[in-house]
Amino acid sequence: MSNLGYLSLLQGDAVRGIEQCREAARRFEELGIRDEQAGAAVNVAIGLLRRGDDAAALGVVSDSLATYAELGHEDGVSYCLDVVAAGVLRRGDARSAGLLAGAADALRADTGAVAPPLEQALHEETLEELRRQLEPEDLAAALAAGEAVATDEAVVLASELAERRVPTSPSSRPVD
Repeated sequence: MSNLGYLSLLQGDAVRGIEQCREAARRFEELGIRDEQAGAAVNVAIGLLRRGDDAAALGVVSDSLATYAELGHEDGVSYCLDVVAAGVLRRGDARSAGLLAGAADALRADTGAVAPPLEQALHEETLEELRRQLEPEDLAAALAAGEAVATDEAVVLASELAERRVPTSPSSRPVD
């Protein structure tokens, strides 16, 4: 069911994709398959972003981020960071979005993973928008800061940003 939802999202049918991925997440939860539940929920969040429901997307992805972080699933964390980056960019926080995009890139580079099509498209769209909003040196600084941040710090920052809280720790502050 999660694969069917993913295919619906790939075909541009966000409504059907969200519905199918939500059902898959619910079933995976019933079965206690946490990593698959988190993955299905990331797909829901991407669909919600596609529909323009950024707040709901950030709420959904927060649980996936926590699950992936707890399981040590770095690729899953990277996909969540991309969702949060896209959401906070739409809220006007380009520097934090750049930091999260850089952290997502670094995680995938560490594991040798290539993002699946929806996740890669979201990442590329975020970078494209960041190029429009930030000066090249500011974007480079934000991406470099993200590449240098520890995974646990990126997770804390993304969680705080998704919940619309302002980070208080100097090490998890958005790039100035």
